[in-house]
Formats: sequence, C-alpha cells, structure tokens
Amino acid sequence: RVDSAARATALAMSYDIVVDCTDAPSSRYLLNEACVAAKRPLVAPSAVGLSGQLTVYNLDGGACLCCAFPQRPANADEEEPVASCEENGVLGPIPGVLGTLAAVETLKLLAGGALAATCLKD
Repeated sequence: RVDSAARATALAMSYDIVVDCTDAPSSRYLLNEACVAAKRPLVAPSAVGLSGQLTVYNLDGGACLCCAFPQRPANADEEEPVASCEENGVLGPIPGVLGTLAAVETLKLLAGGALAATCLKD
C-alpha cells in the first residue's frame, strides 16, 4: 500500500515511467507528486460514464496534474464531489480502450518517440 508521498516517490524513482491505474483522485494526486519529485512522466488514463481521457503529465519537465488542475477535487462527503465510477458508473469497454491507449503511449515513450510516426498522434 502506498499511502505517503515519500513512499510513492521512492517507488517512482525505481521506474522510467509511471502509469496511473487508479480511480481515486487522491491517488492520482499522490502519484503526480511522486512523479514530479522523481522527475518521471505520468501516463494517466481516466474514465467515467461514457467518456474518458488520456494525458501524459510531467513529460520532460512539462505540465503536471497540479498545473492542469491546481484545485484538488472534493471528497465524496464534501459539497461538490468529483464524479467517480462507483457513483456514476462507467461503460465497460471504456477503461479497456483507455488502458490499451495508455499501454501504447507508454511504449512510445519507452521507445524514445521512435514509434510516434506509426502510432496514434497526440
């Protein structure tokens, strides 16, 4: 269980790329902090309902999750909670497609961009 920024950073430093496979905003922000500290890119797919998105944060010192979304989402017990799969559901194939795209993006990063001409464009 990774429940501290220090532990997450230590783990992130052991890898070239971190792929976020969580569905909790608090975990996403923890991974983001770890990747920024470890200077590692974070491949971050997310899905809820009928939609999803895929982003690579902190690539070569670029924008991170906190740059894009500086205000952390509210918890479920607060006034304006963030949408979650548990409460809003998600169409089954959506996470599968996003997981596949995240894997492709990770392979492109590991290949140093050599696959960019033959894979989906950003």
